[in-house]
Amino acid sequence: MTRVIAGSLVLAISLGCFKAFDAPECSSISDCPPGYTVCEDGYCFKKSVSGCEGAAPVPGDSCCPPTEGDRGRDTDCLVTDLDLGPVGAQSQPEDRYVVKALSAPAILDDGSAIVSAVVEDGTGASVIMAFKTDSTLRQVVARARVGEGRVAMPVVVGGDFSVYVAYGQGVARLSVAALEMEDDLQFGAVVGGVVAVARDNPTVVFLTDSGKVEFYVEKKRTRIETKLSPENGAGEAFAPVLSASGRRAYWVFKSGQVVAVRTVENPVGPSAFGCADGDPVTSDVPRCSGDAPSGPAVEWGGVVYVPLVSGKVVALVEKESSPLTRKWILDLGGPISGRLLVDTRGRVVAVLQDGRVWVVKDLEEVGSLVERGSFGEAMAQTPGVLGAADRVVAVSAGGRRILSLLRKEGATDGDFVQGLRFDVPVAPATALALGDGVIVFGDAAGRLMAWTFP
Repeated sequence: MTRVIAGSLVLAISLGCFKAFDAPECSSISDCPPGYTVCEDGYCFKKSVSGCEGAAPVPGDSCCPPTEGDRGRDTDCLVTDLDLGPVGAQSQPEDRYVVKALSAPAILDDGSAIVSAVVEDGTGASVIMAFKTDSTLRQVVARARVGEGRVAMPVVVGGDFSVYVAYGQGVARLSVAALEMEDDLQFGAVVGGVVAVARDNPTVVFLTDSGKVEFYVEKKRTRIETKLSPENGAGEAFAPVLSASGRRAYWVFKSGQVVAVRTVENPVGPSAFGCADGDPVTSDVPRCSGDAPSGPAVEWGGVVYVPLVSGKVVALVEKESSPLTRKWILDLGGPISGRLLVDTRGRVVAVLQDGRVWVVKDLEEVGSLVERGSFGEAMAQTPGVLGAADRVVAVSAGGRRILSLLRKEGATDGDFVQGLRFDVPVAPATALALGDGVIVFGDAAGRLMAWTFP
């Protein structure tokens, strides 16, 4: 509820004017929308010069001050702890459900979030549902039953008005506004996930367990289908990555195969295959028996970087009429936590499981370690994220602490220093997502949680 506050009536009369303003009501800062920094006299305010700035990060003062360093005790920085379960009594078994697992949240431009979830309904069926919150992340404003399924993959926003949710039989196209079903693409079970190419004709691309590459052109509602060979793209895959140009998408299979898919130029479809460790391929069907991949790839400037279980990073390039070829391979000295990241300068950022952080620069013939840092403790496998100014954000091995590293002020190639870090009551069970002033994740109980974050 938002109430118009008149302020001091005596002051308004003495000045001969009155200017009302809107302020959300609150009992603590956790009731305030993201961006507000203090709860005073029952209302939310934004204070940048006084108030929260300079305050100690302590609990119970209705204030979440902007700070670096340890904020572990400041419970006032909680933005939301949202239960996605059903509201009220549900008369039909299929309308009753228990949330079992969430996907990583997708944060929209207005601050709202959309997640997919595995739920068990009142009949005992395992179902994929989608949920949308309001811009404060504190209320579910839309929910949709998509179809049967057992894996919650991250949702993908296509054009301006559609979101795509994978389920057991394919992909559902839902409206962003109300999660209403627009198209049911029953093309087969999705492998790894879905990518969206945002161009004049927004297109989504995904692989199916039957070895097909599916393209769906949103505006024309047309389907294009191509095939992988039976030997290529078999088994489970990590989440795909779309190139910065939008011209390629890459799938890394847990078997070691890497598939490049041409997404915009004709003919669309598979364009190259290779092995994650870059071993030479002597046939059209890569048989990968070397070092296995440990996570999804990242891409920059047409180069694909793949993490290996041995703690190495491989740089692969696609050459005309040839398999994916290894440029270089670099040993980081330990297994990688979560996934690789790419900073704003196209350099690969790797968080190791022992807490060390390396930044790798591609020098064409070799990969070079140009920056380093350390969280000072072991890290979880929860995928990290890069924030503003390439802040490295990750989760501690116990799962109950979110940590960040900052570059030294003015440094271009140098070391990192400790940034904001704080405890959370439950461990993240999804990848972290950053919104405007918040960090968002799902927990193992199927709740959506968000904390104030720079």
